[in-house]
Amino acid sequence: MPDGVIRLPTIAEPPTPPSGRVYVWLDTGTGTLKQKNDAGTVEDFEGPQGATGATGATGPAGPAGPSSILAHFRREGEFVNTSTTMARYVAANYNFAAAGWYAIGVDFRWAYDATNSDFESQVVVGSLFTQLLNVQEPQDSGGGGGGTGTNQRHNLSHMFSFEVTTPGNQLIDVQLATSAASVEASMLNCYVYIYTLPAPLTALT
Repeated sequence: MPDGVIRLPTIAEPPTPPSGRVYVWLDTGTGTLKQKNDAGTVEDFEGPQGATGATGATGPAGPAGPSSILAHFRREGEFVNTSTTMARYVAANYNFAAAGWYAIGVDFRWAYDATNSDFESQVVVGSLFTQLLNVQEPQDSGGGGGGTGTNQRHNLSHMFSFEVTTPGNQLIDVQLATSAASVEASMLNCYVYIYTLPAPLTALT
C-alpha cells in the first residue's frame, strides 16, 4: 500500500474469521461496509464514537413578535347614569403576569341628554392609573331612546399603551358620568381588548 490507502475487497460475504479476528469488506449488495466477527455475526462497520464537540455560541435574539390580544370582555345593553360621580358600566380582573408593555382598547356607543354640559367617561386600571376616554358636549337632546332622553348615538374607540413594571392582578373598570347632576348620560355595548406590545421605538419630535 505505497499510497497509504487500504483497499477492501468487494464481496457478498466472507467466511467466519479465525478466533480473535474480524473481517471487514464492502458489501456488493448494499454498497456499505460490513464486519463479521469470529462468532459469525455480521454488522455494519462503524468506527469508535468520537468525543462530543464544544457547544457553539448562542445566536442573536430574534425580532420581537407581533402584538396579540391577550384577553377581552364586553357588556351589551344600555346603562344610564344621572350622577356627577363616575359609575361602572363594565369591569373585569386581569392578571398582568409579566413586566412589559401592554395596550387596552375600548369601543362603545354613548348618548347625552343636554347641549350645555358634558358626557364623561374613563377607564380605571386598578392601582396603575386612570385613563380619560372622552369629555364631550353633544348638540342634540331631542327624541326618545330607551330612557336616555335623546335619540342620538355616538361611537367612541380609544386605545392607549402603558408599561407594567410590577406584575399582578388589576381591575379594569370602564366608567361614565355627567358633568351636570340629573342629566342622563348613557353607555351602550362596550367592548374591551387587552394586548401585549413590544417596547416602543424612540419617538422623534
